[in-house]
Amino acid sequence: MLNELKSEGKIRAIGAANVDADHIREYLQYGELDIIQAKYSILDRAMENELLPLCRDNGIVVQVYSR
Repeated sequence: MLNELKSEGKIRAIGAANVDADHIREYLQYGELDIIQAKYSILDRAMENELLPLCRDNGIVVQVYSR
């Protein structure tokens, strides 16, 4: 449904928050993902191992936040 709305020009981007690499892989089986939002800080760099490379390879923008 979101992919249809995007192709019709009713939405500009499809995004997700707080997802891991497995969730992204599953989502990409059904459609595209433009942006994700994930936790990242100097104390929590876990996303560097799997999530960032996956997003880079699939053209997904990563917006980060920290607590």
